[in-house]
Amino acid sequence: MPGQGGFGDCARALSEGFASSILAHLATGRPYLGICLGLQILFGSSEEAPGCAGLGVFEGHVARLPGGRDLTTGAPLKIPHVGWNVAEPTRMAERMQLLTATEYFYFVHSFAVVPREGRIIAATTDYGPSFVSAVAQDNIFACQFHPEKSQHAGLALLERFLAS
Repeated sequence: MPGQGGFGDCARALSEGFASSILAHLATGRPYLGICLGLQILFGSSEEAPGCAGLGVFEGHVARLPGGRDLTTGAPLKIPHVGWNVAEPTRMAERMQLLTATEYFYFVHSFAVVPREGRIIAATTDYGPSFVSAVAQDNIFACQFHPEKSQHAGLALLERFLAS
């Protein structure tokens, strides 16, 4: 499920019948790869579009990145977060063998997921405060970063996903 655009527009498309197709796909146990908005829409709501419902596959919500300061330079961090950053895999992600090491991926986003349950967190990334940059459960893997724009690391992740 690719993801560029806003949560509200995607939620409106879901409400026009697209949601049932995605949920039916998930129910079959076939793999789901969510990228950026494809991750965010798995949650029930987003600060980006109050009142618009996501799929609610995972408990939690999507919140605006808070910004902060660069730890090295002290400069304010810009929102949206655009550029290369590290995705630090959790032990669960390493067991699934999708994220096998700390690698750099390409990010373009202003919002991040806030899962209610920590067990689905597959990776975190520091940009000011740490945020969840990937989740995984059963047949679902979804990431905030863009593997298709992440050169070798992204291609390797996509190959591992397809092989799983």
